[in-house]
Amino acid sequence: MSIREPLAGVIYLLAQEQADEMAGLNDVGADGFAALFRDGPDLARRARELLETDEVEVGTDAIEPEQWQLVEQAAGVVVRREPDGAVTVEPYPTDADLAAAWSATMVELEPGEPGSPRAQSPESDDNPT
Repeated sequence: MSIREPLAGVIYLLAQEQADEMAGLNDVGADGFAALFRDGPDLARRARELLETDEVEVGTDAIEPEQWQLVEQAAGVVVRREPDGAVTVEPYPTDADLAAAWSATMVELEPGEPGSPRAQSPESDDNPT
């Protein structure tokens, strides 16, 4: 179950500067952006702290308790901003699930750089058998 607004928007704000890792581009109009938070309870604490500032116009009471639980019980979350501007925040219950989701996201948003090594199968054109 994805984390919904307004909590998703609060987490996205945190992701732009406080994420454990980022992938893709964080520019407006870029192909996409993703961020990883590895500690759900810590992320929930930071989101609550942000809500106490004047940086956001959302109060803590505007967020459903079930949404907080999704973050607090997660091993971590992956935040994505798609090229159309849509933001999703997906919680993952285990470190293994989180690592797998983050690896897939990195492959999608940061394909091999020009000149970087590329995987080849034993039967590729470059290596005939």
